Amino acid sequence: MTSIKSSNFRKSTISSKRRNKIANTGIMGTSIKNITKKNARNQIKKTIRKLDQNKIDPSAIYSAPGNRFVTRVLKYLDKGGDNQIQVKYKFNKEQVIFILKMIRYDIGPGENNFCNNNPVYPQLMFFIGDYKRGGICLKQQFCGYDGKKSFTKSYIHIISKEPCGLKKENISGNFILMFADYLNKAFSVKVSKLMDKSTISINSNIISLRTSYLLKYGVTWYQKKGKFNFENKEHALFIEKWINKLHEIDVESYRTFLASLNIDNFGPITGNNEQCVEDLEIVLKILREKGIYRNSNKKLKNLLKVAMARENKVLNDEQKYILWNCLITVPNKLYNEILKGKIFTIKATKLLEENKENKENKIYRILHELINISKGSLEMEKNY
Repeated sequence: MTSIKSSNFRKSTISSKRRNKIANTGIMGTSIKNITKKNARNQIKKTIRKLDQNKIDPSAIYSAPGNRFVTRVLKYLDKGGDNQIQVKYKFNKEQVIFILKMIRYDIGPGENNFCNNNPVYPQLMFFIGDYKRGGICLKQQFCGYDGKKSFTKSYIHIISKEPCGLKKENISGNFILMFADYLNKAFSVKVSKLMDKSTISINSNIISLRTSYLLKYGVTWYQKKGKFNFENKEHALFIEKWINKLHEIDVESYRTFLASLNIDNFGPITGNNEQCVEDLEIVLKILREKGIYRNSNKKLKNLLKVAMARENKVLNDEQKYILWNCLITVPNKLYNEILKGKIFTIKATKLLEENKENKENKIYRILHELINISKGSLEMEKNY
């Protein structure tokens, strides 16, 4: 593979003004609005609108885990009554008192999911959150009630660390996930499922937390934090087979490969890739000067873990987004266009051939297959 100093890199045409801007403040990437599904939100609002008006006894705080908490929930399921209670839950050093809303369903709640296939009623839905002051942190559905104290299945609709009306607004996603896990155990759930659509925001741009975790740790956030697994076994086997080799990708060789895909006069995608070749060099120069981009940190896995870490103050958020955008997002778009045949050149076709003589290029193909898998929603499950 040609070195980074190869003639494949054309002389930089970037202006000194632009270069200084990136080095000092970074470049704003294309803003991607975190668009909420209004219909789904409206449905939840209608469902729990009246619940926010219920009075709660401030002296009655139910500790979870605790038998008193479980008994209170089952009493509501059996006899009805007040469907809001105060719950105190502690995970590690984080303790939060919050209002838990409960809704009993004797007919389907109108959502097509795991719980509503061959349903058994009643079903129970838990909510943490308040639309007046924030949003929903947890929405979890329980089904397959045995008439005593157990449910066979649960489906987690929403887990969010965004402000949701709690006094402690910076509640962690891990805390919410662990409470959902506690609910599953408290009511003897056999299998719990969710649709992993997890994202994070970097400099007002939304990126896939699924892809980020896979490339940095080899597992998704729900796998690492909650011990969930892929429902799609083909995806699980594919990732298990290739993830270690993907983690060993050398960033210098990969950049040479990306530069060689630049094709003259082909619209915005290759134009973005050409710009990324230059912008990425500026960001990596900053990391070199600080002693970060060297030795094992030139591997893709380690570079993403170290350079994009929240506690890393060497790069600002704009520069961190450049790193992600130019190593992951833009190359993936270009790769997909090549596969579709929209870019038909001998050079591009040759570079992406799967053959024994070009093992590195095969790994790059595998990398972008992984990105494509994790870009979409991933069905996850956990057996208890």
